[in-house]
Amino acid sequence: MLSRADGRTGSRVLALGGITAGRLNRCFELGFDGAAVIGAVWSRPDPIEAYVELRNHAETLWGARHAA
Repeated sequence: MLSRADGRTGSRVLALGGITAGRLNRCFELGFDGAAVIGAVWSRPDPIEAYVELRNHAETLWGARHAA
């Protein structure tokens, strides 16, 4: 069980599964430290463009240190 006395730990909790650009806001609202994506990138005609779009949106929400 993950316990956060001050709201932070050395571990990061990532949202996984069904993550799209449109769902990143909800992941942030729910308190996830970030999100892992696969399908939202590889299912697009241009995976690089999809990755850049998702990364930029994640950086807006979590900041550059959390977007990978």
